[in-house]
This record gives sequence, C-alpha cells and structure tokens, in this order.
Amino acid sequence: MNHTAAGPTDPPDRVDSRLINRRRFMERGIFALFGGLAAILGLPIVRYVLSPIFGIKEDLALSTQWAPVAPLSEMEKVEDIPKTFHVPYRIFEGWRYRDVSRPVFAVKEGGELVLFSAYCTHLGCPTFWDLPRGTIVCPCHGGLYNNLGQVVGGPPPRDLPRLVYKVENDVVYLKSPAEG
Repeated sequence: MNHTAAGPTDPPDRVDSRLINRRRFMERGIFALFGGLAAILGLPIVRYVLSPIFGIKEDLALSTQWAPVAPLSEMEKVEDIPKTFHVPYRIFEGWRYRDVSRPVFAVKEGGELVLFSAYCTHLGCPTFWDLPRGTIVCPCHGGLYNNLGQVVGGPPPRDLPRLVYKVENDVVYLKSPAEG
C-alpha cells in the first residue's frame, strides 16, 4: 500500500492570497501594537534629543527680551533710597510658558539710575529695603546691603548684581529679567 495522504503541512492546491491565517494575523497585530507604542513613546524622546537644535531660536529670543520696568517719569523720582519695581516677564517651564514678575531695586548713584537684583547673593532669598535701619535686608539669614546693593554684613558672598537696562520711548526696559 503505497498511498500518501495530504498532511496538515502540505499546501492546498489553491490558496486565496487575500486570506490570512491566524499566525499571520497575530504577527501583524503585535507588530502594529508595538509600532504604535514605539511611535507614542519615541516622539517625546526624539523631541527631547533634538530640542537643543530647535530650541536655539527660542532661547535666543528669550535671552534678548527687554521687559518694561516703569515709565521714565517715574524713574526720575527715584533718589538714593532704593525703590522696588516688579518687572513682568515670561518663563518656559516644562511644556508651557508662565507669566511671572521679578522684583528689582532702582536707585540713583551720582545722579545716574542704577538697577540691581532684589535677590540675596547668599541663597537667593528676596530682600527688602528697611527704612529705619537704612539697609537692604535679607530675612532668611540676616544678609545686609547698603542702598547701592553692596554687602555690609551677614553671609552674602558678593554685592547684589547690577542689571542692564535701556530707555526707549520714555520707558525703562530691563534686559533678560529671568537672569541675575
């Protein structure tokens, strides 16, 4: 007896090319699932890796921003006692921009307007002008500065940093308020 039976591994005589078997269906399904997952997870990773390249324009624009401080007429009233101004600016946090303000001191030194940071150089705490003492005081660790932002006592390692400003259209603008 020499007969051969068609086994399960033998291809049928006629196969419809549009039909898909269970194994091929599972392969394609898993491939699609992992491909979609890779795209969802991969895009943020690629954006993170390439962000320095594409973020140069944004960083340059932010680094050259000028924020309005006050009208020139108000700045002309400033004398040798520091006056606090709150400068609005925009920062980029994570995926969004946030509008914040930063305090700066304005004072006249020899008739010239001087703007300097209101954050202590010790640990970055906000400072304030204490009129009875005649000094700028940092409440965190007792740092003391004179009216021109120079250290006169306490732990601050250096004077309050002076800030770059310009006058345009009778308004005083501060350069890069997020720095310093």
